[in-house]
Amino acid sequence: MLFSLLACTDPSVIPQAPVTHPLPDETVWDVILIGGGASGLSAAKRLIEIGRTPLIIEQQSKLGGSGLYAGRYFGVDTPWQSQSGIDDSVEMALDEWTLNTKCQTHPALEDFITESASILNWIGAEYFNEVHFNSDVGWRIHPLNPEMGKPPIAQWAEELQDYALTNTTAIEITHHNDGYRILTDTGQRLLSKNIIVATGGFGRNIALIQEVYPSMAENLWHSEAWPYAYGSGLELLSTLASVNPFVSLHVHGATDPLLGQPEVMIIGALSKALIVNQAGERLYNEEDFEQIHFGASQISQNSFYALFDEPLWSNTAFKALSFNHPDLEDQMFTSSQYEGNEAVSSAETWTQLATKIGIDSDRLDHTVQTYNSHIQENLDPLGKDLNDSPAIGLPPLYALPLQYSTGRSFNGVRTNENMQVCNETKCHQGLYAVGEIQGLMCASEGGYNGSITAAIYSGYTAANHIGSLE
Repeated sequence: MLFSLLACTDPSVIPQAPVTHPLPDETVWDVILIGGGASGLSAAKRLIEIGRTPLIIEQQSKLGGSGLYAGRYFGVDTPWQSQSGIDDSVEMALDEWTLNTKCQTHPALEDFITESASILNWIGAEYFNEVHFNSDVGWRIHPLNPEMGKPPIAQWAEELQDYALTNTTAIEITHHNDGYRILTDTGQRLLSKNIIVATGGFGRNIALIQEVYPSMAENLWHSEAWPYAYGSGLELLSTLASVNPFVSLHVHGATDPLLGQPEVMIIGALSKALIVNQAGERLYNEEDFEQIHFGASQISQNSFYALFDEPLWSNTAFKALSFNHPDLEDQMFTSSQYEGNEAVSSAETWTQLATKIGIDSDRLDHTVQTYNSHIQENLDPLGKDLNDSPAIGLPPLYALPLQYSTGRSFNGVRTNENMQVCNETKCHQGLYAVGEIQGLMCASEGGYNGSITAAIYSGYTAANHIGSLE
């Protein structure tokens, strides 16, 4: 079981740190972690609890990464849900996950959902005291208890700082006897039988995305705000383990009205809109645009516009990604607030709107009429649930271009349920990938939902697996 080792040690105990500066060359370590974000810190914390000595290599001057800004944690069938009268189960969560992501289940995903409540308890039950429940975040989002002050990732970053080589980048991993050698940009050579790669999201590294999908260079691009939230892990692993990246892009973004490109503003309930391509055609069920794998398949083929009429527009909300505006108490924006800060195409008729956005007016008018007829018949040939969907057409009418966003889609290397790095033929002993560099959430196809709980779970699991072998 995942938590069979919890009773062995006191999780509050942090042993004396082992790092001295400078480190002797060819130093041998129990475990070396490349990356000191949420997943790397959780692995280091767990390794210390089970009596192992980790070394963290972090390219920034401090630990924590973008996890420092995470404020909402995913959990299934938790005590806080029960206290709020929310009936939840692992089975319900798995069914919804596969429905919403179009991904098949995998042992890692199943174990994460099963153990998510225990992960929150391991982080510290005192950090959680309620559940947020609304149509945007669902009933599994647990915000941090504000009375606790310092978030858990920030606390771990302080406790583990002396276990880290900061301002240091791992530039190469090679096989060495029965383990691995890491070469750093400072020229140090470090040895370990176990390496945990926790370098952050490959999906946020625009250069690597464009290498896999060259057409990305020709498209508008939005990325998350944290400037160092990308990882070199793919380059480190590609030759060593012969791994290929998974790329799954998510089309669900618009220009941030406060900061502009390249920030991400997520459109709430995007599936309620009518979405057409640059020819004015409705090609897909709008619900597909809220799936994490849809963007990759469409990236070089179409540009898309979300169309709204006045009632639909007035009831549309925009959500800034959590660390885009850390100083703002409320990161939700109404459509009128969005329109007041950002140019939005609008018109009184579909013909006028088509002219403004440069698509064929006759084709758009036909598309709208056909869509409204499907609503009247409550039967959509593309499979959209049209219950409670009114016909669209009351002016003013609005068109919002959709942008490709990494906001909810992270990608990387294949791993097994123990977080060991795998390629098409085998999983590599002693080599692990955790956090956003690996494809936990849709392990057969790649993709990662960005949940801070999942990042912590993956680091914890890798550490436990190392502890179970030696």
